[in-house]
Amino acid sequence: MEVNPLPFRSGLEEYQKQADRLLEAFRAGDRQAVQILRTKHPRFLDERIPWLPKRLPDSEIRGTPLDTADAQLTLARCYDFQGWPALQEYVQAVARDESPVCQFEAAVEAVINGDLRGLESALRAHPELVRARSTRVTCFDPPVHGATLLHYLGANGVEGYRQKTPQNAVEIATLLLEAGAEVDALAG
Repeated sequence: MEVNPLPFRSGLEEYQKQADRLLEAFRAGDRQAVQILRTKHPRFLDERIPWLPKRLPDSEIRGTPLDTADAQLTLARCYDFQGWPALQEYVQAVARDESPVCQFEAAVEAVINGDLRGLESALRAHPELVRARSTRVTCFDPPVHGATLLHYLGANGVEGYRQKTPQNAVEIATLLLEAGAEVDALAG
């Protein structure tokens, strides 16, 4: 079982379907599902180094009773959210076109996918996006990484499934810098 990233404006029901499939695969003993739980569920991570899986045999993980809430938490962490409530909040925000979160996340998608025209259009409509920051609540420290669009171009270092460098990265960077991106902005 793999968790393939959903489009950024997917509804909560799509994420729930993924969580249900993860739980079903885990209960069936699917090795990939066990590995996902091992690397994403806090129960199986080191308390001192929260991204590091504990050294547990697969049999111990498979023998752990898990429910829908565990699958939801794990799935949310596959998308690097702190938990299901943070994912729910994100889904609600990106569902509204006028939401600053939706506008920023759409611009992020344009950046990581090399959509120069889409990014130009977003910046024309909302020039403030060039200095906007991510409000995602992640499972990392600090929980709100505050990455800018320029950070996403250089790989934000947090959202693993969004670590992409488009072939036209130079053109994207040029557009962001000419639009006023802060070249030395710190995340976090």
